[in-house]
Amino acid sequence: MTAPGPYRLQERAVGAPVEFRFDGRALRGIEGDTVASALLANGLRVVSRSFKFHRPRGIFTAGVEEPNALVQLHSAERAVPAARATLVPLSAGLEVSSQAGWPSVSHDALRAIDFVHGIFAAGFYNKAFMWPSWHVYEPIIRKLAGFGRAPTGPDPDRYDTRHAQCDVLVIGAGTAGIEAARTASTAGQRVMLVEQDPFPGDSLAALASLPNLQVLRRTTAVAHYDHNLVALAESVDDGGTGSELPRERLWLVRAARVVLATGAFEQPLIFSNNDRPGIMLAGAALKFLRRHAIAPGRQVVVATNNDSAYLVARELRQAGVNIVALVDSRKAPPDSLLQEVRSLGIQVHAHSIPIDTAGFSALRRVTLGSLGSGTGTGVSDTRHLACDALLVSGGWSPVLHLFAQAGGKLKFSETTRTFGPVAALPNIELAGSAAQPPSENLGERISPVGNTARQWVDLRHGQSQAAESAVDAGAVSVISSFGNMLVSVTNF
Repeated sequence: MTAPGPYRLQERAVGAPVEFRFDGRALRGIEGDTVASALLANGLRVVSRSFKFHRPRGIFTAGVEEPNALVQLHSAERAVPAARATLVPLSAGLEVSSQAGWPSVSHDALRAIDFVHGIFAAGFYNKAFMWPSWHVYEPIIRKLAGFGRAPTGPDPDRYDTRHAQCDVLVIGAGTAGIEAARTASTAGQRVMLVEQDPFPGDSLAALASLPNLQVLRRTTAVAHYDHNLVALAESVDDGGTGSELPRERLWLVRAARVVLATGAFEQPLIFSNNDRPGIMLAGAALKFLRRHAIAPGRQVVVATNNDSAYLVARELRQAGVNIVALVDSRKAPPDSLLQEVRSLGIQVHAHSIPIDTAGFSALRRVTLGSLGSGTGTGVSDTRHLACDALLVSGGWSPVLHLFAQAGGKLKFSETTRTFGPVAALPNIELAGSAAQPPSENLGERISPVGNTARQWVDLRHGQSQAAESAVDAGAVSVISSFGNMLVSVTNF
């Protein structure tokens, strides 16, 4: 028996219905859903608002890098603010609510701020709210920010701390991580394998018979300290009050060797109004299709500067999803990929890139432009495509946060357009795409035309490409922050 949902591909969906509530509205998902997949299946596009301008925000990724879908779970003393909907398994009776928007997240009166965005330059709050004191403005600003509500009473749940030692700690249960764990275990070493994904798939089942191996699911490596001491945060139980299990457990693991199989984050394309609900990373759409039988939209455009999105377009089309067009910013994409998608009836626009979108609360149209003969020469031959979903892929960036915490040095590569390790660290090994991101020839990732104040590089905080105003305001460093497109302008 499957649950209803206008964007659920019923012939592919498997699982019993699960009832939950979002902003007081009764909805249904199915077993194996996350909160994010259940909301997508029910066609809820707007799930949050941006911090500064209260622009509508939709689900953008399918993992820990999600910048938009931060939701409130439960209520009263069990309230959990700012939970990533992409990481929360759906459970019967779960209360979920949005954190911003008045009178509702779909109809937010504070959207009016966006129409006068020109007077709210980067860093304006550091100047405007200094007199007579920041504390005069703090209560209302915190309320408007939409960062959730703290519990109203003592936490009734239990929490646990454990210490462990192992020969090899493998972080990440993708193909490279599983192979590293398998190799070390069969060599007689004590192995711990941790994976933050709540639904890692069937790949871990093959490791059940291996000796000396402990697997921790729903566990995130949050810090790397001296001498290979790694802190792990495990989500143990999401049940109601009275559960015998702790809600969370902190592991402090001392490892002789650490294998970082942390994978890579997909990068977005940057263009005007690239933040509308309905715009999503291509890899995230593929994950929602494979795991949860969800179509990202009725009319889907796929835009890319690399090979990976062709697989997404192919699988979506084979699942019965209407692919309006595939847009590739490269002048000459590989012939084999072009022939494959065209054989499925998918129109391809090569040497083109999205330059703008339309739609007040959700995506309704994307504007494409043909790129000139060289970088920065602008676009020509603009055309409009009606769509309700735009899947973007701007290449892949290795996840090296823990490597950097451990003291690893990073250097930007002009070939892959990502940061990579300069040299190895003792007793720390990079594996898989964390060690070797795709080095294929990439096309343009940023539209050469458009309003830079509407080209968003940080969906969470509403930072755009108009960085010159930030520099004028005293910001002197642009740093890569956590997530796929989170680029923060930081004051020093």
